[in-house]
Amino acid sequence: ELIGWGVWNPHSLYRVRMLVPAIERDQLEHRSISEIVRRRLQAAASRRAACCLPSESTTAYRLVNSEGDRLSGLTVDVFGSTAVAISSALWLELRREAVEVALLELAGIETVVWRRSDGRLRTDGWNPPEASGTAEGEADGVGGGGGGAKAA
Repeated sequence: ELIGWGVWNPHSLYRVRMLVPAIERDQLEHRSISEIVRRRLQAAASRRAACCLPSESTTAYRLVNSEGDRLSGLTVDVFGSTAVAISSALWLELRREAVEVALLELAGIETVVWRRSDGRLRTDGWNPPEASGTAEGEADGVGGGGGGAKAA
């Protein structure tokens, strides 16, 4: 019997990161990780909006709290119109663009800054790219490095 659908990583302490439990049959129909990420981010934004976030007096808040928002390994903090996505799972590194695009589709998000939790990613089997002569933190993926995306 099907218990759900997720991503498999034989090198991770978390062999399977469940993205969709079987009870959510409507999400299992397409089995598109990009679509699941988009829906999970929209749901997280809706839950925060129900708590009046953001508001005129509060523009800094946690949009995504990893497993709590059913996006294992992803944390997203929002500061004004900038979303800072922190990845601690290899499956997210492999689908970074889909996460950035989905974040930029959310109301109020104009910029995405991508950060990596290098220590946690290493336990997931990730090897950071060589710095090739740049200062620590400047190369993509070194010292918690990352990059950014902006709305078109």
